[in-house]
Amino acid sequence: MLKKRIIICLDVKDGRTTKGVKFLDNVDIGDPVIMADAYYAQGVDELVFYDIMASAHDRGPTLDLVANVAKTIHIPFCVGGGISTVEDIRATIKAGAEKVSLNSPAVRNPALIREGAAIFGNQCIVLGMDAKRDPAMPSGYRVYINGGRVATELDALEWALRAEELGAGEIVLNSIDADGTRDGYEITVTSLISSRVSIPVFRRLPKYSQPARLTPRSSPRWFTRASTQFRQSRTAWPDRAFPSGARRLLQKTLPVPDKPVAGIR
Repeated sequence: MLKKRIIICLDVKDGRTTKGVKFLDNVDIGDPVIMADAYYAQGVDELVFYDIMASAHDRGPTLDLVANVAKTIHIPFCVGGGISTVEDIRATIKAGAEKVSLNSPAVRNPALIREGAAIFGNQCIVLGMDAKRDPAMPSGYRVYINGGRVATELDALEWALRAEELGAGEIVLNSIDADGTRDGYEITVTSLISSRVSIPVFRRLPKYSQPARLTPRSSPRWFTRASTQFRQSRTAWPDRAFPSGARRLLQKTLPVPDKPVAGIR
């Protein structure tokens, strides 16, 4: 059965929601708790919060933000950034998050995925992956860490397959090349990974302002395999209130796969 699932992803820097282009030149666009409440009121299915500087600054998750969000909304939400140990996972879930996203720390210590899945269940463990085109890699895409600042020797497809084997329950795929450009999806890497893994793949929408372009016709080969995350910015489109894009998406019939992970849906 197909149904629409709109998942809002908010990047957070120094306690504030931020946006950039290709992971650079980030600007402040608002309070993440207020924005979460506004999106929740519009009826979105889930929220994701990424502290984009936590790993680069070698610090843990922002638990006060997690707790404040948990008090405000009543839908599942995921938190990423600075979650480097099992204790970090436990503290984040205890603060109110349903899931944690492991990105840079998982690259440095892949066993963290296995340990987290064994203790909390794979429904709580999400692999966050920042990928960029690179013809030197077998799949054509290289994995980056520390908010897209540091290149690794990991191939994006190989890392996705390994993470699934280790116990990740979902993958959130971020294209550095498409981030913030409003030029559309990086379809090739999305199709490549979603067609090879059996767990849900969530593809971050590169700050679209035109929900009408999000249709199976516009991306027929992979749309039914990858669900949609939507990021919107008042700074990018000052003539629109920031929840309006989510509202327009929810009003459309967007067929995405209902591939539930046990314990979440």
